[in-house]
Amino acid sequence: MSTAKDFQLATAKRIIEIFKSGQKRVLLSDEVGLGKTIMSKTVVEMAKTLPGVEKDGIYRVVYVCSNQNIIQQNTRNLGIPQEDIMQMRESRLSMQHLILQERKIQQEARHGTDLLQQLIPLTPSTSFSITGGAGNGAERALIFAIMKEMEEFQGKDTRLSSLLKTMYMGQKSWDDYINYYSGRVKNCGSTYIKEIINLLRANKTFRENKNALVDYVAGNANEMPFWLINKLRIAFAQISLNQLEPDLVIMDEFQRFSGLLNTSSDSEESMIAHEFFTNEHPYILLLSATPYKPFTTLEELNEANCDEQYEDFLKLMRFLFKEDKAGADSFNTVWEDYSNKLSHISSEAFDALIISKQKAEEKMYSVICRTERYSEGLIKTMPLDKMAITGDDILAYCQMQKLLQKAKAVLDRRKNKDGNIGINPSYNIPIEYVKSSPYLLSFMQKYQEGKTVEAAFKGNDVPIVKNSRIQRLLLKGGQIYNYKLIEPANAKLSAIEEMLFKNHAERLLWVPASHPYYTIPQNHVFAQNKDFSKALVFSAWEMVPRMLAVMLSYESERRNVVGAYKDDGITYITKRKVGMNRMQEEGGNLLEYPSVYLADLYDYREYFGQNIDSIINDLQNKIQADINKFGLPILNITSADLLLLLIKRLEGEDLEMRGIPQRAARTLAFMAIASPAVCMLRILKNSEKPENADAYYETTNAKDVAESIVALFNRRENSAAVELSTPKGLKYYEQVLHYCVMGNLQSVLDEYCHMIDEGKHADYIVDKLNATFISATSYQIETTDSYCKEEGKSMPMRRSFAFDYAKVVQDKNIKHNGTLQQAFNSPFRPFVLATTSIGQEGLDFHWYTRKIVHWNLPSNPVDMEQREGRINRYKCLAIRRNIAKFFGGKYSWEEMFTEADKQWRILSPSEYSEMVPYWCLPKEIIKEHVNELEYIERLVPLYPMSNDEIRYKYLIDVLSLYRLTMGQPRQEELLQLLEGKVTKEQMKELLFDLSPFNRNKKRI
Repeated sequence: MSTAKDFQLATAKRIIEIFKSGQKRVLLSDEVGLGKTIMSKTVVEMAKTLPGVEKDGIYRVVYVCSNQNIIQQNTRNLGIPQEDIMQMRESRLSMQHLILQERKIQQEARHGTDLLQQLIPLTPSTSFSITGGAGNGAERALIFAIMKEMEEFQGKDTRLSSLLKTMYMGQKSWDDYINYYSGRVKNCGSTYIKEIINLLRANKTFRENKNALVDYVAGNANEMPFWLINKLRIAFAQISLNQLEPDLVIMDEFQRFSGLLNTSSDSEESMIAHEFFTNEHPYILLLSATPYKPFTTLEELNEANCDEQYEDFLKLMRFLFKEDKAGADSFNTVWEDYSNKLSHISSEAFDALIISKQKAEEKMYSVICRTERYSEGLIKTMPLDKMAITGDDILAYCQMQKLLQKAKAVLDRRKNKDGNIGINPSYNIPIEYVKSSPYLLSFMQKYQEGKTVEAAFKGNDVPIVKNSRIQRLLLKGGQIYNYKLIEPANAKLSAIEEMLFKNHAERLLWVPASHPYYTIPQNHVFAQNKDFSKALVFSAWEMVPRMLAVMLSYESERRNVVGAYKDDGITYITKRKVGMNRMQEEGGNLLEYPSVYLADLYDYREYFGQNIDSIINDLQNKIQADINKFGLPILNITSADLLLLLIKRLEGEDLEMRGIPQRAARTLAFMAIASPAVCMLRILKNSEKPENADAYYETTNAKDVAESIVALFNRRENSAAVELSTPKGLKYYEQVLHYCVMGNLQSVLDEYCHMIDEGKHADYIVDKLNATFISATSYQIETTDSYCKEEGKSMPMRRSFAFDYAKVVQDKNIKHNGTLQQAFNSPFRPFVLATTSIGQEGLDFHWYTRKIVHWNLPSNPVDMEQREGRINRYKCLAIRRNIAKFFGGKYSWEEMFTEADKQWRILSPSEYSEMVPYWCLPKEIIKEHVNELEYIERLVPLYPMSNDEIRYKYLIDVLSLYRLTMGQPRQEELLQLLEGKVTKEQMKELLFDLSPFNRNKKRI
């Protein structure tokens, strides 16, 4: 989505209207998934005309979000220039003085005739939280490049350099950094250098720590004062803040770093935030679907002895009204009156309550915009089978509890003897752990219970594990090595395996097309899994994503590899090349060749909706007629190399051939329909090319992307999937072509490219496609052969079918997680992504996922909404599947959505915005076709008769009511009070409407 829809445009206009009224701070609090980033981009464009903006010809916008993965995801939608996207290491606040100066030089070079926009991405973890850590190499190198020019350090820069390099960076990398940034600083001119040095000398933080730095550089102190690096980062960050003078500040999902709003703290983070947010000039736009703790239960209230939700709400409102004391006082008065009337609700006083509610609503609307989805019924709760408690569940609990008691006896003896056991032990296993994961000791090393067992038995045989005939605490290395079936040993894992692997879905290498161009035999794996979807799994425990990644990937691989190569003596860790590199060895570059002849031969519109066999026969006849013109004999061989020569002859190249290989015309017919390079060539021909694209742009890039797709078929598990899904007696490259045809690869890629950029810009499509494919990676997993043993070696277990989306701790993981997100948002593997709250806010996972699994229930109803908001988004898979069901007679996705917009919104033009059909289905369609639709499936694996069943019902019930309690204290009590005292119609009247689109509609 590149342009704002009508409801988004209405919101952007309202935000500008609020800014123009003199209010400098606005909250955009649209429901999860409605495109707050697109609205922000629209605000950025409109805000150029606001009073006080672009005084010096440079329009400065600061974009603050919780982590760099979100920056990487949102940069294009927000309009951040490509050159800024590539320099993520320069998002540090302390570096912005250099970026600003370079932009000024650019503006001067353009003679100030055009507005220069500077959009600066910042993250609190790297830009604001400076207290701990030494920053990154780029940040320290820039500090050095400035400070070496100071009189105090000239001729003494060796020791200054050694301090800022830190012990963790290699000398060559450090030298490259300082040469690079010294050059950039020098290019900015001596006036700039003198200005920054003077500002540094005047900086309080620098002055307070200057003597310690000078003493070290002079050689008067031997110990490196690494703590000084933090002080220098703070000083340069303060200089940047003073220089920056942003016109507009956008804070995305700001509740993740709400501490920045607490400018009364004495911490260094708050000190910098105070300087940033107390600047009188900038307009501040806050983005968050849940800007404060959304619901407080009585249990939480009693535990904390504080109503966090109410406190968060008041803190937020104080921040929004900070520049308007009269407005803040007026809001407090109105809100107190409304809260009082709401808590004493009665039928007789309902009219008075409505009047008070309307006044409160108007006050909130002066600083907050919020649009919510229509009640479109797109989410449906689906049961998971096999959730009965099993003996394995009980056995795992008993064995783990017994083992911890034995560990206690060992550690108690050690404590009595030595006085110290080195850890804070835990001797009871929480039942939630056992319900969440099998084989606990293989996955919970980071947990205190796992550390307790290791501390007790390190270097010795672990009781129970060694002696028990059936143990459920550790995976068995021998089973894994020999590709044996591993019992799930957990009701939840058994249920999700049953769901994922039915109809042999492990043989799929991509999600079936939502809008197939032709029909295939109904017994093929792609036909049997036409409704297949990826699954996004949320858990409360960090061990669960790791467990699911390796267990589901192992089972998928085992089913394929053992099914295809069981007679080849294959093992999980095998030195034989069974199934490996088969395309490379047997198919050469055939499927990577972007044939113009074949691309032009097949037009899916001409054959749209036909049976695949009739299409192949027709194309085969056309190709055979062209081949016959060469008058060459038919050879008694099949050869990829000869086929490549034949294609080039058909394209007009004068090449010598001794004959035509067998099945040539039929193989080329398959290639015309679904060869990866030919499919990509057709896509690029229909996309907008860059201005500087040469004559070979399309073929070069088609070949580049095709190489990545073809590489999929060189992996053992994937080649096994092909073997199990295609006819025997063919060459492997012919099997791959058969698989691509049955998998409707052209339709799959067309759909994916539509989601990438709505099929428009070829360069962006190519970049995203090249970032789509990730390699299988391994975790070292403890097994019975390694656990607690001095010489034991853990087993590497691959992640391929499923991956875990982990908490990013170091910068080096950011690119991996960003790439993993792109891979999951593609039709290709992985098919399961398991995560914790790290994947709960701000990230998109909706392109090929309509199954959301709540492995553990969240504590708060709106956390569930945040989770489901990851896949309930613009043109999500469920929406596309339903669009294709109703408008599949159209050829392209653009045509289908245009027709849906035309036909569906006319059902109720005064009610529906462009949320229909891009986010929601019309209620009329849902009512008439309830059994035909595909839904976002909410999967909650609940043990029967457990408290989880009660908690789940509570979460769903409260989710529909909590908006009534917006900003109210003691919410749970209030909801209990409202039940039975107001009708459903009255409930609707009490709901706040802060949607600019809805309110504009009411005025008409």
